[in-house]
Amino acid sequence: MEARLEQLPDGSQRWQVNLATDTIEAQMLELAGLGLNQPEIGRELGISASTVCRFLRKAQQEGRYAPRTRASEGSRRRRP
Repeated sequence: MEARLEQLPDGSQRWQVNLATDTIEAQMLELAGLGLNQPEIGRELGISASTVCRFLRKAQQEGRYAPRTRASEGSRRRRP
């Protein structure tokens, strides 16, 4: 967790808090961008694949994530 006191335009102050979930979300996006699938991301971060699925779906709806298509994965998942 990160906290900092920020000054508002009206002269008042408030605490800005960034939770550890912000870091995990950034890691999920990075791992998905590298081509890991949802269960792999979950194992890497110690969270469930369903949590990864929900986050990536929300990030996609917000325009922060575009899933890779099978064609763009190239040889990463090629089976004999």
